[in-house]
Amino acid sequence: MPVSLIAAGDALARFFAAPEIGSVPHRSARQGILILVAFIGGMLPISNMAMLSSAYLALSGDFNADLIDLGRLALGNLLIMGLVQPLVNHIHAGLGLRGALFLALCVVSVAGVGAASSGSLTEMTLWYALAGFGGGLFLSLSARILFVVVPPESRRLMMAIWSFFIGFGSNLSPLLGGFLVEFLTWHSLFLLSPVVALPCLVILFFLLPDSRPAGMPPFDWCSFAFLVAFAVPTLIVVCYGQTFGWNSSFILIMIFCAVSALFLFLVSCLSAEAPLLHLRNLRIKGVGLAVMAALLLVISHVGMRIQMILFMRNVLGYPPSEIGLMFLLPLCVFVLTVVPTGIMVATHGNPKPFLLTGIACIAGAGLLLSRLDANADWWHMAVPLALRSFGYAMGSASATPFLLRNVPPEKQPQTLPAINSVRFFSMCVCMGSITTLSVLLNKWYFALIAAQVTQGSSAASASISRWSALFAGQGLSPSQSRHDALLIVSSSIKK
Repeated sequence: MPVSLIAAGDALARFFAAPEIGSVPHRSARQGILILVAFIGGMLPISNMAMLSSAYLALSGDFNADLIDLGRLALGNLLIMGLVQPLVNHIHAGLGLRGALFLALCVVSVAGVGAASSGSLTEMTLWYALAGFGGGLFLSLSARILFVVVPPESRRLMMAIWSFFIGFGSNLSPLLGGFLVEFLTWHSLFLLSPVVALPCLVILFFLLPDSRPAGMPPFDWCSFAFLVAFAVPTLIVVCYGQTFGWNSSFILIMIFCAVSALFLFLVSCLSAEAPLLHLRNLRIKGVGLAVMAALLLVISHVGMRIQMILFMRNVLGYPPSEIGLMFLLPLCVFVLTVVPTGIMVATHGNPKPFLLTGIACIAGAGLLLSRLDANADWWHMAVPLALRSFGYAMGSASATPFLLRNVPPEKQPQTLPAINSVRFFSMCVCMGSITTLSVLLNKWYFALIAAQVTQGSSAASASISRWSALFAGQGLSPSQSRHDALLIVSSSIKK
């Protein structure tokens, strides 16, 4: 056997050898690959959830579903993604970083295949909620990969880039989801998870040094009991609310039990010596403000995106690919803004002005988008969406450095995972609520426009009847939906 081939084999064996703690050389190929996987971990769970909005028309035709069912899917996924956050530290301690990531990626892959092959919407909701468990675990643990493979002096930059990939995935999801649904099937949205997760699993198994948090406190069983008491009735409400009726006594009792358990869980976390969720870290100077700012940015960003996707689909009749192209300009604005913002934040060392500017821009975009109606054209939608992405880019590029500035470097490996758990728990629970509210508001707004148009045109009345079949689950082709929407708009203009 040639010597060069033997040398190449030895080099490959050393590259894939099970590494020891701290054995990842700085600026090596192994470090670069692991950092890339960490960035994928920040991007995949949020973007996969966001792409679901592009698939509701296909789901409506296949499962006799309406917009409320879309809200159920997203709510179950986001709530479980949030509920796993208090358990991340203990899963990390029990299984080690590699074992915990192996569990997360296996769950994501299995749940993606299960959701894609579901025979009913209730089955899909359960699989998608399970995907939230794996996705939430992968999201939190991906940040910890950076603390293992990146030296302390580079962590602030790497965490900022990791936050960028979360925003990038969220902005990319309408474009990618629209093309996947229109040119493939809605199944491809769920199958994307195992396609991405399985290669990451192999890479992490061979390349990632194992680590466990030292000095873990006893498990807080009281808080865990309240967490389970919140999760179980919440899943019952999400999966069976439509079946029993949202105002039925059984569902109302489940909602009351869930809200009460969530309140008791938060009280327990504030009073326990070693809580599952370290809410008292929010009292650290600047930390609470940074978490609240990041929460505000994400909630407004997600709410506007979902509202606009549903508005363009329901009211204007755009097919998924055209909806995706509408978000191409905001995606470019985000990419072109976040990089110079990150450089300026690192140069000036004061992220607060950039954070406030981002929040102000998102507020302005919300005011502009709130004035849209059925006569809206491309510029009426593209400009506010671009302003929203500009604000989100400035805010997301400065929120993480603002948080890191208030935590000493020597305490960051222990403190930041606990703070991130609080941040992701709050974000996921709030995003689930915002998603459901956005769906309800969009359905109400479409019904209002339909009623106004129907009063003035018999042709529009027939069009509305066919369009309403969409919500009854019969489904329409993209071209027919487009034609119906144009009838609605033209009738509105004639009035």
